[in-house]
Amino acid sequence: MPLRRNCKKTKSMFCVCSHDICCDMKRIILSIIIVFMISSCSKKEQQAAQLSMSEDVDSLVIPDFDSLPDFSCVNVENVLPLMQKLMQLHQDEVEKIADNKQLPSFENTVEALEFSGMPLDRMACIFNTLYYAETSAKLDSVAEVLLPKLKEHETGLLLNKKLFARIEKLYQAGPESYTEEQYRALEVYYKKFLRSGAALDDEQKKKLSDIEKQISFLEVQFSKNILSETNDYKLVVEDKADLAGIPQNVLDLAAADAKMAGLDGKWAFTLQKSSFVPFMQYAKNRELRRKLYEAYYSRGGANEPIVNAILNLRTEKAHLLGFDSYADFVLDGNMAANTANVYGLLDELWRYARKKALSEAKDLQKLIDEEGGGFTLQAWDWWYYAEKIRQRKYNLNEEALRSYLSLDNVRDGAFMLAKKLWGVNITEMSGVKTYNEDVVVYRVTDKDGSELGVLYTDYFPREGKRAGAWMDELTRQYKLNGENHRPVVINVANFTRPTADVPSLLNLDEAETLFHEFGHAMNSIFSQCTYPSVSGVSTPSDFVEMPSQLLENWVTEPQMLKLYAKHYKTGETIPDSLIAQVQKSKRFNRGFEMTELLAAAYLDLNVHSITEVHEEQRSIRDLENHYLKMLCMPEMISPRYGLLHFNHSFSFGYEAAYYSYVWSRVLSSSVFSKFKRSGSIFDNQTAEAYRTEILEKGNSADPMALYVNFMGTAPSVNMLIEEIR
Repeated sequence: MPLRRNCKKTKSMFCVCSHDICCDMKRIILSIIIVFMISSCSKKEQQAAQLSMSEDVDSLVIPDFDSLPDFSCVNVENVLPLMQKLMQLHQDEVEKIADNKQLPSFENTVEALEFSGMPLDRMACIFNTLYYAETSAKLDSVAEVLLPKLKEHETGLLLNKKLFARIEKLYQAGPESYTEEQYRALEVYYKKFLRSGAALDDEQKKKLSDIEKQISFLEVQFSKNILSETNDYKLVVEDKADLAGIPQNVLDLAAADAKMAGLDGKWAFTLQKSSFVPFMQYAKNRELRRKLYEAYYSRGGANEPIVNAILNLRTEKAHLLGFDSYADFVLDGNMAANTANVYGLLDELWRYARKKALSEAKDLQKLIDEEGGGFTLQAWDWWYYAEKIRQRKYNLNEEALRSYLSLDNVRDGAFMLAKKLWGVNITEMSGVKTYNEDVVVYRVTDKDGSELGVLYTDYFPREGKRAGAWMDELTRQYKLNGENHRPVVINVANFTRPTADVPSLLNLDEAETLFHEFGHAMNSIFSQCTYPSVSGVSTPSDFVEMPSQLLENWVTEPQMLKLYAKHYKTGETIPDSLIAQVQKSKRFNRGFEMTELLAAAYLDLNVHSITEVHEEQRSIRDLENHYLKMLCMPEMISPRYGLLHFNHSFSFGYEAAYYSYVWSRVLSSSVFSKFKRSGSIFDNQTAEAYRTEILEKGNSADPMALYVNFMGTAPSVNMLIEEIR
């Protein structure tokens, strides 16, 4: 999942009106729509926000950011004026750097920039954590004002002419004038300034700044709508007979959710994955499966004008910066480099994934017919009949397996893996103030006892928390004045809550999610860079997912399962017979999984490959269906995300980059094969080389060069193809 921080490629299917007056009128109409959305907050909220921003900022005390994050420093009464003060302090620092009368040097320009605005950065990270994991109506209102202002602040700094002139002069000196990490940091800044419009004229800069501000606001609205829709929906069931097939622990959780909603004696199922997935897997009632499925995949109706506006604004931004499409703009800074390379990868994998998925669909339909179902397989049937086949073909009951995968055991398993590979120790810290009682804090130390970092975990769903799972850096790693400042990171997820009698029990997919986010955390925690801009997870999106996906591979390895999979009641280690069933079923349903993933990657890339601004409101669902038809998408499978609820693409910063999960999987499959070839999945020599040659480097060197240096060869898609077949 994200960090905070097709067929063939086609042109837009929509034509742009050729009459100037008509185009101008459509542009005016679209602008009115955007303005209407921006002004849709209540007047009271706007007035409160404006009042807060105008308070006397000089009297505000800046929190101590040298220790662990103080989440109490964010409250709706003071966060806006405090952030205003921090933005002004950062602005003053940057202007001082730009106005320096000395000739530009790396130290007085790039290094000075690297360590400017650190209190603002820390405060923004704290705010973002609360906004995504512990929000409220009031905090959402603050975000609607604050996030666009932060974007405006960042854009303004990156459009500073004098500052860009200094950086450009340093960049022109060439790599031979710097250390490898210095040049990489310089290159990051130079390209960031260019990609932010530093080379544009004043009129173009103003236009770009306005576009950035509008996009930022609309992204907040998109996320807010999805959160509200996800949290508001409940499938309430009154008759227990309608719940046939659903395991008792799932029913207990649904009963608890219903009781919390004032529906005592009933069962409530939600759109959180921890509720949605088991219902789709086990509920015999086909009509109820359809209802819950349609509620999940039809989310985002209110986002249609928002998606239209965001796509147009991103296309305008790309054109201003000299790119044909927004996808071209995004990929220019990634490993993939261009859309042709991404489409080439997706197309190659799609052939195998679609073929495999259709074969799986035949097996499901055969089972339906054998049971006298009398209907054609639909998307809301897939999970249910796939689970039946899993049990029949492999004698693997996922509910029985859950008994060995308590959250505590899986988390401890991830910690044990870090211990076996790298010798690190992870111990719980007591007395640390957090933003919610669900949050647990751990100290991470190296094998020699030295401090590596601090890990926060927040694993359970609740109202005000975004769906999904993610990792974020609350404090980045860097070196300054001879001191190696260690990172503070957080892993967030939405696993099933424990009940009075049963702990939180995970399925294999959720266990892989926990290891995935832990992989992101270790990527940051192992960082040994000097400059924040290139440390930790500051890598291109199609490389940053590699370390996280790599750790997923250990979850189902027999040796690993023996370490952490213990029955939550008896403490019994998972039996060899169950491990054998897990191994046999590892590739089960792989066609479905890859097809839904690839389809989402295509959708994201396709809509951002549109080269023309479309002045009229498009039906986003029609556009999505058009692209899926071009793909020859199997009708009984839906993309992992539809465009109207695609947070990665329209809110989480993975726009035109969702393919990264596929690209990184190619890399991680090959890296894990190196561990296997060593003779032990816990081989310390391979693990140490991976740590020093990739994880510690962050973005201080070219990711492809780091990968080739470690692997000794260029990436190959063959390993992933074998996983699909």
